[in-house]
This record gives sequence, C-alpha cells and structure tokens, in this order.
Amino acid sequence: MPDNNPLVSVIIPAYNSEATVAKCLDSVLSQDYKNIELIVVDDGSTDSTPAILSSYEQRPGVKVIKVINGGPSKARNLGIQYSKGEFLAFTDADCIVKADWITRLLECFNSDAVAGAGGDQLSPPDETGFGKTVNDFMRAIGFISDYIKDKAGGPAKVVSHNPTCNVMYRREIISKLGAFLEELWPGEDVELDYRIIKAGHRLLYTPGAVVYHYRPKTLALFSKMMNRYGYAQAFLVKKYGFWRVLHFVPVILPLLVVYDASIWAYDLPLFVLTNAIGAALIYLYFSVKSGSAVKGSRYFVLYFVTLFSWLKGFYFEILRKK
Repeated sequence: MPDNNPLVSVIIPAYNSEATVAKCLDSVLSQDYKNIELIVVDDGSTDSTPAILSSYEQRPGVKVIKVINGGPSKARNLGIQYSKGEFLAFTDADCIVKADWITRLLECFNSDAVAGAGGDQLSPPDETGFGKTVNDFMRAIGFISDYIKDKAGGPAKVVSHNPTCNVMYRREIISKLGAFLEELWPGEDVELDYRIIKAGHRLLYTPGAVVYHYRPKTLALFSKMMNRYGYAQAFLVKKYGFWRVLHFVPVILPLLVVYDASIWAYDLPLFVLTNAIGAALIYLYFSVKSGSAVKGSRYFVLYFVTLFSWLKGFYFEILRKK
C-alpha cells in the first residue's frame, strides 16, 4: 500500500438507482480507510434518486453532481474532472462495497508498474434468488469474459481487465492515457484497460477487495444486458480488431453451425447424437461447476440465453453501417 495516506476519490454514476444507492453510499462512507472523497454523478434520474442524494450533499467529503442523462462513461469522466484524489476508485450505484474495499485495492499498488487494481463481486445478502443465480453463472463463464474471475482466494494476480463496478486507477495514468470512451457503454472499462496494457502498464486483481453487486431481476433484463455486452464487444472489434478470447466466438460459431448443418443434411441420426452429446457436456460442465444438478440446469438455460442475446448484439453492431 502507498505509505503516504493518499487521497482516494470514489466516483459513482447513478441513474434511477433508488433501490440501492443509499446502501452503496453508506458502504463507501463506512470505509476503514478515511482519506477519501465521494463523488456521485446523478445522470438525469427520474425516480427518487435525486431526493436520496440530496440527503448526502451536506456531508463532509461528499459531492453530488447533477447532469442531463449522458450515460455512465460520461458521468464517470465528469466525476474525474471534479475529483482531487491521487487514486480514482470506481463502483456502481447498484453495488455495496466491503468496509476494507479501498484498503485492499491500495495494497495492490506496490509498484509503479501497477496502473490499476480490481476485486471480486459477490451477491448481496438480500439479493433475489434469480440475481444470485446470475452472479454465480457469470462467475462460471468468467474464463471467457474476464468479468468475474473464476477463482477467488490467494494473492493478487495480473489480469487483462477489471470492471468499473470494482476498480481503482492511478490518477496519473488516466491523465496520461485519457479516461473512458464516452460513446461506449458498456465495454468502456474494457477499452480503457486495453489502452493501459498496450502502454506497458499492469493491472492486478485481488479477491480481498469485495463488492456486493445486485444483478438483473428477470430473464428479460438479463437478456437485455447480454445484448448490450455483445454490442460493446463488436464496437471494440471494429475499433481495435480481435484481441480477446471472447471476440473469436462469433467467428467460430458460424463455422460450427455450417458443420452441424452438413451433418444434418447427410446423416440425421449422427446430427441428433452429436447435438445431444454437446448439450449433455454443457449441462455436465455447469452441474460440476455449480456442484448441483438443479443449478446446472439453470446455468444451462442462462447459457443459451446469453449466447443468443450476446451474438444478436454483436452481429447487429458488426453489420451496422456508420
């Protein structure tokens, strides 16, 4: 950890977050690390979020900025402009941070080569059953997306990406390389991390820095989220080319579909057998991963919803003319 007790600016974009924003802010204000400033950007909320935030405006070290809705990336950049901290920490209004969150993230900055650090995402105690299933499923497929790390525990390790719901950066790095790409959301954090690594810096992940993240409450909302994720990755492929494992899925899948169709055309029993085995292996993987046949079946459904929704968003953006 830096030994000069640096000021940490915690920046949170909030939009229609009445159900969770107070829990989020209270958790930040209860950190065991005290040299912080809290900057909340109300991004044009139309629910009771502005009224909730007004009750925090007079607290020491808290700034509430109200803007017309411009999206999370623009809101975070505005928060950076108003901030003064040597370190910039980010979380979302639907997250609750653990009391030692900032302390654990700061511990990762033990070298000038470390530009950023992130941590783990768990389900809040009062999360819905579906939300907990979504969080666990996203961990199970974390080896593809790098959004939630597959394994918790152990020392900090080098990673290629930390999501903005749980991340901290050196201010000097943001000042040097630029902040979030405002026309992109989600995926703006992936883009920033890509630039940071290309510039020769390191990103670390520590499982000790925990946020409790509320997830979509319905299958429809989950599908919409995955559609946006697919769009974002297509945006990045068009801008930088292929560089993540995830980017190759939309290329490989059509080849598999063509191969599958050829089997169907020439040998229907083999087609049925091949697809049955494939589905069984996917189900088996999720059952083993979750330690439960029931959870495995739920993950199995979410997997195909993810595949369809993500690919829909990806292909739509790839084929869209500027």
